[in-house]
Amino acid sequence: MKTNLFCLALFVLLFILNNSSYKLSIWGILIPILAIGFLYGAFKASDYSWLEIVGKNSLEIYILHIFFVMPFKEVGDYILGQNDFPVSLTLQICYSLVISVISIKLSVKIADFLKQNKCLSKLLFGI
Repeated sequence: MKTNLFCLALFVLLFILNNSSYKLSIWGILIPILAIGFLYGAFKASDYSWLEIVGKNSLEIYILHIFFVMPFKEVGDYILGQNDFPVSLTLQICYSLVISVISIKLSVKIADFLKQNKCLSKLLFGI
């Protein structure tokens, strides 16, 4: 947990400093590595890991996720408008993570609701 918090704090600090007037090339390498380290620690620390949720409900997520993933043109333009590749990459990873988590959670919740109806459950999921 301490390592995870350290990665998150250092990630935020370096991300802010990288967008300031002080430019060091090593920060562009460290920022995505720290983000990946934080995400790995966050997924591993949970009691019921995200990989188990995705694996158990992969069919439901596959069928329903498209209804919850909305591209926002303004966000894409902002990310592409960044002149710094590591910042663009980090913003894309964070944006994709948020949209993916929302999509997975909503897909699983809606699938649980739809499974209560026997006809819809048979039609959509083959149960």
